[in-house]
Amino acid sequence: MLSTLELRNIIESSFLPTRCQCTLAADRSLTVKVFDRSCQRVDLLVTGISAEQLTSSRA
Repeated sequence: MLSTLELRNIIESSFLPTRCQCTLAADRSLTVKVFDRSCQRVDLLVTGISAEQLTSSRA
């Protein structure tokens, strides 16, 4: 299993140069927000991603 820091780094850097924010809840589910580059509003919001199944950068 990847650490929370590794997961965040992999996900957030994959969206560069667009800003992405990844947060991990107490139940090990991820929320990913991708922001519009011009006005910084949230363009994409995905919740409830199971971090348990993310065991490698390819996952």
